[in-house]
Amino acid sequence: MKILTIQDMSCYGGSSLSVALPVLSRAGLETAVLPTAILSTNTSVKNAKIYDFTTEMEEILNHWINEGFVFDAIYTGYIANPKQIDIILKAKEKLLKKDGLVFVDPAIADNGALYKGLDEKIVEGMKKLCSVADYIFPNITEACLLTNQEYNDNVSIQLLLQGLYKLGAKNVILTSVSYEDKIGAVLFNANKNIYVLRAKEEKTYCGLGDLFTSSIVGSICNGIDDEIALNKACDLATQVIKKTSEDTNIRKNISFESLL
Repeated sequence: MKILTIQDMSCYGGSSLSVALPVLSRAGLETAVLPTAILSTNTSVKNAKIYDFTTEMEEILNHWINEGFVFDAIYTGYIANPKQIDIILKAKEKLLKKDGLVFVDPAIADNGALYKGLDEKIVEGMKKLCSVADYIFPNITEACLLTNQEYNDNVSIQLLLQGLYKLGAKNVILTSVSYEDKIGAVLFNANKNIYVLRAKEEKTYCGLGDLFTSSIVGSICNGIDDEIALNKACDLATQVIKKTSEDTNIRKNISFESLL
């Protein structure tokens, strides 16, 4: 199976493509990449340099179209510029096979705020992208932005899920859902409303969300039921947090390679 993943590359500090690629490869997927940006480090490091790849994306895409490339799935992550939304939609139209899958991780915000350098234009563009997706993976902050709800500790999970589903995506997997001393995600569609939670760990790490989403994408592309895929991803994330906590003195990014 061939998959195209469209997201940024952090040159140092595991996240985005540096996490997605090994996970998708371990899942046995032939993976192509279309970088949206190159970052000097992941965004947890101060003063990260971000190089927008909008022009290069369009040139690469046009080359692929001319070559007649076709993919079974498209998986998007961080988008550096609202103009990139139309490039991704063009990729879907020209490169995705008729019954291909679209996975959208609307990686635009966290902790109640948009990522540095992004504005409301990216929110409107992301709504358009979510409308054509088979699966979307927003966190709570992103869900609030996409459904025009105020971000706070008392936001209704069910209202968020319903609002996200109305955007047009066939399936919603809402991440970073907390309940008492547990955390996890919710799978929501016309027939499912399934909470998958695990004991909340003391720490979290940059790149963990990329690992979680990529794990689910890899499983679904291999024909695994989405509820099973979600449980597998939650188990993997829990194991990675524990291992990274043990290795924290020797590396700055998540320790996941030996657990794949």
